[in-house]
Amino acid sequence: MKILIITNNFYPETSGGAHVQWGLARRLAKRHDVTVITSKDTGTAKFEKEADVTIVRPLPSEYHTPVFDSLLNILGLAIFSLSALLYSILRLPITDFDIVYTPTEDSHWIGHIFSYFEHVTHVSFVGYSPCLKPDAGTVESFIEKMNFRFFLSERALCQTNQVKEQIERFGSEGQILCGVLETDTLETIARESISSDMRRQLDITQDDILFASVGRITENKNVVEAVQIFSNLPEEYHLIIVGDGPERKAVEEAIEDSGIGNRVHVVGKKPHKETLRTMRESDGLILTSKAESSPLVILESLALGSYVVATPVGILPDIEHSNLILSEPEDMGSAIKTIEYTNPCSIDWSIIDEYSVDRFAEDVEGIFYAEAR
Repeated sequence: MKILIITNNFYPETSGGAHVQWGLARRLAKRHDVTVITSKDTGTAKFEKEADVTIVRPLPSEYHTPVFDSLLNILGLAIFSLSALLYSILRLPITDFDIVYTPTEDSHWIGHIFSYFEHVTHVSFVGYSPCLKPDAGTVESFIEKMNFRFFLSERALCQTNQVKEQIERFGSEGQILCGVLETDTLETIARESISSDMRRQLDITQDDILFASVGRITENKNVVEAVQIFSNLPEEYHLIIVGDGPERKAVEEAIEDSGIGNRVHVVGKKPHKETLRTMRESDGLILTSKAESSPLVILESLALGSYVVATPVGILPDIEHSNLILSEPEDMGSAIKTIEYTNPCSIDWSIIDEYSVDRFAEDVEGIFYAEAR
């Protein structure tokens, strides 16, 4: 099959959505002709072929920003989607494609146009959705409702029951698929011996309890709350914050105001493998997000055998696992203190099997075959 993917978030970006779609594209490209139209960030080529995936980036980087609820980003998304539509019409023979796959909010309408006028099969994927977020902005919610009512494919893929219900409320058939874990990467990290270098650098002893908070530091991730939780825990509890973002200054101010700079450490964004090593060296992971769909770091932590304390967001209430504790932020301190930290850090194959990108790609490929005209 010839498959066209239109997404504003893709390789070499490593966030959750980009990670999943890059993994899917690589696996599909082993058996199919895959072209991806995505936005151009600083330092990326306008055209390249990586892992047999043809990647086209017609949008100049200055029009793209990852902060969804900013006016600049709304404009950037609009410019990206228009440029992707024009490029597809002017430079690609759309009728040669069997599938147009749209996994981001600014691309569903393009897939709908190609399906309606060119009779190309359109398949939508809805990952993050404002319906998961209790305080979603007006513009964000409006765009979602327009997509759900007018532009999703007849069978739309998603990750949670909440999003599925919203999709079906507007007339499409929702189907839940969830796969975010890179098996090979996790196996590599699991085979490595657990290092103590990070603890030594941060002056954390082996007897201390170390938790990690991993991800982009945004208002939705609510990392300030994690700082407050650890400010009320005994001296032997430490927190390492891996990531960067617009709320980093607020987090650093919260650390300073709480006087716990010796126990809470902001280390910035790290490469994916280094982040996994940090998670493996930690005793547990904390997630204080207000909304998520399928949080990658949680599944990675469970796959590596770590304890996880998280808010009940996205797919997490549907996961039954002895190492997963769901809690509202005000109760997380008590939950962290009740854990007996004796669990050996070993790979959990049941989690990998259920949530691997390989499985996700197989399921998506089967849907493409079933839907192709």
